[in-house]
Amino acid sequence: MNKRIRKPDGKRRKRFFFCPAETGRQPGMEEVQMEERTMVKVLAGGNGVYIRTVSRRFRSPCSFPVEEEQLKELQEKGRCSARKGYSAADMARFVLPLGEDCVQIGFMWLEGTGDGCVSGYAETVFLLYQKFWECIEACRLDGKERSLLSVPVRRRPRIEIISGRNLREVAGNRTVRKKFGRFISRKLNWPQYQRIVLSDDREPYSFGFAGYTTEGLGMCGGIILQGQDDLKSASYGIHT
Repeated sequence: MNKRIRKPDGKRRKRFFFCPAETGRQPGMEEVQMEERTMVKVLAGGNGVYIRTVSRRFRSPCSFPVEEEQLKELQEKGRCSARKGYSAADMARFVLPLGEDCVQIGFMWLEGTGDGCVSGYAETVFLLYQKFWECIEACRLDGKERSLLSVPVRRRPRIEIISGRNLREVAGNRTVRKKFGRFISRKLNWPQYQRIVLSDDREPYSFGFAGYTTEGLGMCGGIILQGQDDLKSASYGIHT
């Protein structure tokens, strides 16, 4: 659920939650971490398919269109990207640590707030690769919507982002968006934290962060995009 907060300049911003998927187990955490699965709805129509998601914590605001050309690119190159307004979906063939052949879909469900900012929700789901294509083919045959359950993942800290500028810049740049999504999904794997709050840093595409445990504020620092002279080779790093 989005929650409006007031910034020191008097303007309102929206906080949104990013719940990335986790691909590995944390030693000793099996008893306290629950598996999460997302229901992915697929419908064929027009020149492609429409995808939406439903989970305990989130229901996508609309169906995301993926055109046939983009699906073909996924089959041939192993990855593709699609845009709809501010929103984006980055898809890639991905093998999980236990060997499952999957398609990884990173959604950024974003919308403009009317004051030059964007807000929304981001999520990453993994679907079995063969099941995904079988579902699409079945939808094409009879035109009915079908459902797939994502590959089970382990719960991670909820990541909240408060952004008036940098998130919009990240969302608008495909190269940086993919780097940011991968970094968040793979590097902020801190089971001792309940939530991590990100806010705009003065550096473009970068964010400050504050981690919170059950005892309150923990580690703080920055997630900085380094080497911005060449965005293709730039990389995110944590500064504390």
